[in-house]
Amino acid sequence: CEPRGEGGRRKGKEGKWVRMKGTALSKPADCFNYVNVTSPFSKAAVKLVKELARTKSPGEGGEIRTWDTLMSVSGKGLKVVDQLVELAKKHKLEPRNIRMSRIGAEDIHLDNLMTLRENRWVDSAGLNGLLQATALQASHVCFGANQGRQHTTWVTDTHFYDKLTRVVREGDGRVARVDGYDYEQVARYIRKADLTNIRQVLIPVNLNNTHWIMMRADVKGKQILVMDSLHQLNPTVAVNGMQWLAETFGISAALDILHRRDA
Repeated sequence: CEPRGEGGRRKGKEGKWVRMKGTALSKPADCFNYVNVTSPFSKAAVKLVKELARTKSPGEGGEIRTWDTLMSVSGKGLKVVDQLVELAKKHKLEPRNIRMSRIGAEDIHLDNLMTLRENRWVDSAGLNGLLQATALQASHVCFGANQGRQHTTWVTDTHFYDKLTRVVREGDGRVARVDGYDYEQVARYIRKADLTNIRQVLIPVNLNNTHWIMMRADVKGKQILVMDSLHQLNPTVAVNGMQWLAETFGISAALDILHRRDA
């Protein structure tokens, strides 16, 4: 791309002014730092959400642009995903091409959210979308790396535990090898965080791309609770969680490991 106009500015893909690398700007505050500026959700996603919102709450639907907001205000929960899929079919849109959200570098498409509703393996992107949407509905809950003093519950994304234990996966998601616990791999999650009032941390864990479990780190109670619907013991997961909890929150006392088999 070539710079256009004074100061090396041009229009970005989403119609916003951006700055070309290596060019000078007379008004830097008017521009962004990089050329590739995109919205976290696609135009198709906004179209579907606004159309569905208008049918649910006429007069207010035009202000709703994201699926998680719609899920929250409609009271329909994940049924919203089914309704969005039906609208996509009506407009002859492919769910895999409709970007509903973005978490870090991971795009979450409508097809990913569909795994939460159908008899399919729940993929990482779909679960991240659900966790993010759920966290946004409660002011005391934070998701990912956005911890603040007002938060008491922290929910990590699905990649957190893989990074903590340096899991290397094949293209189909199966585990190729596990290089072992490495705290520095997840240090960025708390680099600018305020963990003052965090009381519990929820960490989703993927077991060999065949099963999801949830680990709950109880900061105040000094406990690690592993919740597994298949009633299995997961001592390695629990020990890694215990070590991370101790390092993150400076807990030197012994920690208890609990397994909940009726989760």
